Amino acid sequence: MIAYLFSGSFKKQAKFNKFVRELKDVVTLTLEPVPEEFYVQPLAAEGSEANGRLPAVFVIPPFPRDLQTRLDNKEACQKSSKDQHRLIRVLHEAMLEYTMYPTNAEYVQVVKALIMKYPFLKDLEGNGYVSYNVLIQ
Repeated sequence: MIAYLFSGSFKKQAKFNKFVRELKDVVTLTLEPVPEEFYVQPLAAEGSEANGRLPAVFVIPPFPRDLQTRLDNKEACQKSSKDQHRLIRVLHEAMLEYTMYPTNAEYVQVVKALIMKYPFLKDLEGNGYVSYNVLIQ
């Protein structure tokens, strides 16, 4: 097969064979114990459940200043994909403070909290948060 890959060049075949032999050499790794402070999870934030899930009442974090100003002025910033992605990014980062693997119910909980705080962001069709729930997952 090597002759087929490097037809007409014995030098390239020899280089490739040498490279493969070097990759087959045994590599020995020495593992050192990791200090406990690196792998112990920090305590969950106050109000969250003991298993690291979201708190019963999720508080919407502040958004970047320009986006927060538009939200406070009740502008429909969800129509811009850039702003919509920024909304989702901030919400996702806030969720990661509690759990690395949010459940679908937790995504719904966060999006409902967003709609409660900013009702003008509600979808016109369906239950009001389908498009956000799809994007945030």
